[in-house]
Amino acid sequence: MNSATLLSRPRQAAESGAVSVDLSGLGLTVLPPEIGQLTNLTTLHLRSNPLTALPPELAHLTRLERLKLHGNPLTLALPRALLGDIFDGGDAQAILRFYRAVWQAGALAVHGGQW
Repeated sequence: MNSATLLSRPRQAAESGAVSVDLSGLGLTVLPPEIGQLTNLTTLHLRSNPLTALPPELAHLTRLERLKLHGNPLTLALPRALLGDIFDGGDAQAILRFYRAVWQAGALAVHGGQW
């Protein structure tokens, strides 16, 4: 999938007020930062992509309930309890809390412990 097509999906979803977006099996290696604009999302399907990381912009998705990540070689592996099962996915807010802690620790490390 080319980047123009990928970038158009979050825009279309935001404009339509979508609550569920399926980006499974599209060969995505990165998620665009625009994914954080989909603040109405309750479910995000990202299964079976070669994603190795999740963008910090996901933290903006405060209504997200289900995040389906199975089949991605994430560099920072999620604890199995957070990942959930292959059909229902994981508790999105628990996953995002885990990643927020990681992102914050990374930011503190980069900035010498200061914001």
